[in-house]
Amino acid sequence: MARGATQGLKTFAYGNFECGIKQRPVTSMFETSSASIAARLLAIVSLSVHIFSPGSIASEMTKSMTGVTGIAQCDALIAAGLGEQMLLPGDAEYEHRINSWWSASSRLRPWCIVQPLTTKDVSAAIKALASVSHGGFAVRSGGHSHWAGGSSIDNGVTVDLGHFNKSTYDSERKVASLGPAQRWGDVFLFLENKGVMVAGGRDGNVGVGGLLTGGGNFFSQSSFTGSLFLLVNNRFIQVALDLVRALVPLHNSYYTGRRGFVCDGLINAEVVLASGEIVNTNSQCNKDLWKALKGGLGNFGIVTRFDVEAFEAGQLWGGIRASEKTHADLVIEALIKFTDDNHKNPEAAFIVNFTFQPSMAPDIIIAQVLVDTHGVANPPAFEQVQKIPELFNDIKKRPMSGIANDYLLPSNLRNVWFTLSFKNDVRVVKKSAELHEAFVADMLELVPATDLVTQSLWQPLPKIFADIGSNKGGNMLGIDQVEGNSLLWLCAASVKTPEHESILHRKAAAMTAELRRFAESIDANMPWIYVNYADPSQDALKSYGVKNVRFMQDVAAKYDPHGVFQKMVPGSFRVSRI
Repeated sequence: MARGATQGLKTFAYGNFECGIKQRPVTSMFETSSASIAARLLAIVSLSVHIFSPGSIASEMTKSMTGVTGIAQCDALIAAGLGEQMLLPGDAEYEHRINSWWSASSRLRPWCIVQPLTTKDVSAAIKALASVSHGGFAVRSGGHSHWAGGSSIDNGVTVDLGHFNKSTYDSERKVASLGPAQRWGDVFLFLENKGVMVAGGRDGNVGVGGLLTGGGNFFSQSSFTGSLFLLVNNRFIQVALDLVRALVPLHNSYYTGRRGFVCDGLINAEVVLASGEIVNTNSQCNKDLWKALKGGLGNFGIVTRFDVEAFEAGQLWGGIRASEKTHADLVIEALIKFTDDNHKNPEAAFIVNFTFQPSMAPDIIIAQVLVDTHGVANPPAFEQVQKIPELFNDIKKRPMSGIANDYLLPSNLRNVWFTLSFKNDVRVVKKSAELHEAFVADMLELVPATDLVTQSLWQPLPKIFADIGSNKGGNMLGIDQVEGNSLLWLCAASVKTPEHESILHRKAAAMTAELRRFAESIDANMPWIYVNYADPSQDALKSYGVKNVRFMQDVAAKYDPHGVFQKMVPGSFRVSRI
């Protein structure tokens, strides 16, 4: 019997979930038409000199001379009956999928892409890939990873879960079942029609899978039209509303103060293990895996369905206002006070972003996101904020889908992100504003202004966030080790070319290190690093604490004893590398 399986269904607090599913044998018979693949292989031959690094395809062909593609991993997928679900270099759809990664930095070129249609297909794919003694693979859900290798790979295979993009809702259990590739904006639209909501990403373009397993804290491009005039440094500037609404990278949930992090709403997950077994994991069966998934990323298997708690919800009151940088002290003081008082107003969310976007304004401005999830206009929690002089104000009543899809991160840019956390100390935020201004000036000496966007973003991290997670079975984030009310900082910057990306990464890393040193000098630094914001050079999982690291390592060893997801997935953060 499969791991955690029972003779019948167990009845849990949220309904019936079968702990384990006995995986049916997957045939290894070649089921795909040779003719249908042969033509596509011609493209590989003709493009290989351009697509693959020197010698790489020759090496792979030597390892699998009897295969159809000459690449052992791709041939194993075909032998498993997945040939018709594969994309090869030269296929139009292959190019489309590569270009659909949100960040240009993530657009690597795998030897092939497999797009499973069902959970059993995912099982067959993992078994096939694990059977090959060399090569690696990446797993893509929504494709919103900001750095190369986070959900992509060059010399290997991408398992693309793009077909797992549907939502269902069980009104009796109040459970929403979400596919990992579903976009949060689409999830919200679907659930609003049912009169309910879930805690999900604040950017409607972010995928479900990466955010839920990363913990849940996520930038966008509006489809709105029109314009307005801003008075900046005594100059009136006309800007398109879509530029105004592309101000803030949003990774958390607006409901965190009431519901905890996005991962805390996970009731059950359907997971394909490295062995090909398909199991359900929840508070009653495979409980250790259920807890590890909440912040542990893809270290344990591939999640093909997330069952999350839904709740009744109406429209929000919220949006963006912005102020000139001359009002920085007022904004920072309001941020500090809001963070200390957030436990009194958990339905309120507040974000501050020092941003340079020359397409909108010639200088740094301070964007502020204000949201009341109860839909109360101008609540007392924002009284101090709303007294600060503003350049513009886009705050109004709107549905969750509206605010998520109005504020999207621009795509097709090369992105660099770094993150840190600090005590709720006004001195650190003021220092970051100073460093960010110097960072922008420094970058403008090396990069054209039209090619640069920067964000220095602050989010409250009050103690109540950790308390909610603990009450819902716990997670891997380690936020419970953060003492008192704190702040989460993100440096998110974008350029257009690989050359400028290299410069940007070096400069952003230096600014991050200087801010950390300053915070340490005044005893305001916190060790916690949020994994979905982190640069790959930052040891995010280690910051979740020794206890959580050991727990994740034990769970990985239990459910993946041969280390398939540790050894064969070179990108992302792996618990075995801590």
